[in-house]
Amino acid sequence: MSPVTGTGRNTAFCTRVRDNDPALADREPADRAVYWWRRTWPGHTRAGHPPVALVVTDAGPVALANRQQAVADLSAGCWRGRWCREVRDYNDDGWREYDDAVPVITTTLELLAEYGPMGPVWWRYGRDEARYSLLDALESPDTREAYDERQEAGEEKARQVHRELMRTLACADCGNVPTQESTLEYGPQGRQGWTRCPGGRCWSCHEKE
Repeated sequence: MSPVTGTGRNTAFCTRVRDNDPALADREPADRAVYWWRRTWPGHTRAGHPPVALVVTDAGPVALANRQQAVADLSAGCWRGRWCREVRDYNDDGWREYDDAVPVITTTLELLAEYGPMGPVWWRYGRDEARYSLLDALESPDTREAYDERQEAGEEKARQVHRELMRTLACADCGNVPTQESTLEYGPQGRQGWTRCPGGRCWSCHEKE
């Protein structure tokens, strides 16, 4: 069996409609393609295509797990989403855009029978192998929102480290705390280097000696 890709998915899920935009009233109406569910359910706001639920049965636990994993591997091009990164990132952090992805959730018939469709029975392709409730499973992993939260947490941690470093450089006499990253100060008489050290003095207090 060959992997499933996104090729042809857009046209398969599209329907052709007339463009009746009032702004184009002076032009000939042109056919355009839209996703058919956007016309049927215009309030649909979730990014990407409607989710697909896969229920497997008629096998042992190991075989059912392998079957779900095999489908995940073969259909990764459909559900994985597009990986994005900021230029500023010097690591592998980033997020996924799901505007052209098909969310896939899967479970077994035995789990459905035991817990029901709203219970913690669904595995969302692209997430860890834990089982989630239906609404939690439909939440996409590695989103831009999660990325922004990680970035903000990292920046706040860096600011905290900086504040703690600056406090260790407080002047032993006057208590002045530097605000700059550099601990190098310049005296009033030209370019004189002065390095703030933990437990040391600032330039002004040093000059009073």
